[in-house]
Amino acid sequence: MRNWVRTAGLVVALVLGCCGLIVIKAVYPLWWLLGFILFLVGGVVSDRISDRRTRRRLGAEGWQSVPADQPWPWLPLIEPPGKATVRVALTRTVDRLPVTVGEIAWDGNALAGAVKGYGGQGVFVVVELPAPTGSMALRRSGRTIGTSHRLDFPAMRAAFEAGEIPPWTAAGDRLFTFTATGDRLRVAAAQEAVRRTLLVVPLLDLGPD
Repeated sequence: MRNWVRTAGLVVALVLGCCGLIVIKAVYPLWWLLGFILFLVGGVVSDRISDRRTRRRLGAEGWQSVPADQPWPWLPLIEPPGKATVRVALTRTVDRLPVTVGEIAWDGNALAGAVKGYGGQGVFVVVELPAPTGSMALRRSGRTIGTSHRLDFPAMRAAFEAGEIPPWTAAGDRLFTFTATGDRLRVAAAQEAVRRTLLVVPLLDLGPD
């Protein structure tokens, strides 16, 4: 009798063990999927909270949101399949110049020569110049576009080679720059991008040619 009970117990334990393995095998992928979904949702929520914090801090400095969908000065320079998308844009007057700063993402080498990376994301800055100028640009590796003598100013070259100013493009009454960050817009990155871009304006020495 005792042997029969022991045998029956072993059989029941074996059956329960097999059933448990089957349940675990069936449920485990669901837990993995749920965990993956929670990870994605958590990332989105974290980004949104960080974005709101960034806008709130920039707003405290006087920056005001403007539409991200507008005719940006670099759009005529982009050739398909390249694409650049502005996600956030804010504006204010800095040093008596209207300035717009924001977050941009690009792919397809849309910003070739103006920023490092075939695709990525970073900070853009647009400055309304005190006087219009001809189309020109100082790109990465010191490559120039245009024939303006301002591109050869010794002070401009020295500042660029020292890394004090970023690659820039000017056309009409606007100058713009891009800084690759690989991250969403952050206050420190925006402040630094604006500071470095504004250094270009006096180096242009705008006035009659």
